[in-house]
Amino acid sequence: MFKPRFGNLQITIIFIATLATMTGANGQKVYKCAGNVYSQTPCTESVAIDPTDNRTAEQKAQADVNTVRTRAAADQMERDRLTQEREALASQDPPKKHAKPSKRRASAPAASNAIETLTAKQAKKKKHPKTEPEFFTAKSAPAAKADPAKK
Repeated sequence: MFKPRFGNLQITIIFIATLATMTGANGQKVYKCAGNVYSQTPCTESVAIDPTDNRTAEQKAQADVNTVRTRAAADQMERDRLTQEREALASQDPPKKHAKPSKRRASAPAASNAIETLTAKQAKKKKHPKTEPEFFTAKSAPAAKADPAKK
């Protein structure tokens, strides 16, 4: 019996590698259209440009170093911003849980009486919780009662 030398996986890998080497950007034209738009097809007032990277190895290495430096600076700025936001939140007073003051100015005793009255009302509300269910239940309208005097 004949045994194949290559398995399906090896054939697939060789096929993909062959296709990858054949799909180079050589010979393709790129056109720069108006603004920052690039296209493979010419457009009005387009200019053909060379898509190959003409930088030297030294220029590419310098650009890579610059990119790493910029990313590190951006990460540091983000950490600084997050630290400042945490410090700002920590330094703020916690929200007050008493009633909002009225818009007009009141004398100090009158304002304290109003607050006491509001807190007393809030305490009453807490004593008698609502007995309504948490969800909405639709009810039909009650049937109208016939008036015996009209008959």
